[in-house]
Amino acid sequence: MTRRDIIRRAFRGTGVGIDSEGKMKDHIIFPGFASYVPPEKDEEHIVGDLTEKEIKYLEKQEDKVQKQIKKRKQQAKDNKLRERAKKRAKNM
Repeated sequence: MTRRDIIRRAFRGTGVGIDSEGKMKDHIIFPGFASYVPPEKDEEHIVGDLTEKEIKYLEKQEDKVQKQIKKRKQQAKDNKLRERAKKRAKNM
């Protein structure tokens, strides 16, 4: 990957280097928030700050997503261990 590609990818991740039609909005990433969904092109812009209730709701949603991710990772790890144990048992 060239230096130029790295810079372009970084800008796309912030939303700066994305086309105005929103075709590349899936490139927008929000580190630490897997539940983040970029706004739609025609979505109304919210001017005011979020209320405490809205913030708590978003945090709760993110906690759910993070727990699901953690659970999937643990299941994948457990499956690998089971497969490894099966291979070892066959080779004995």
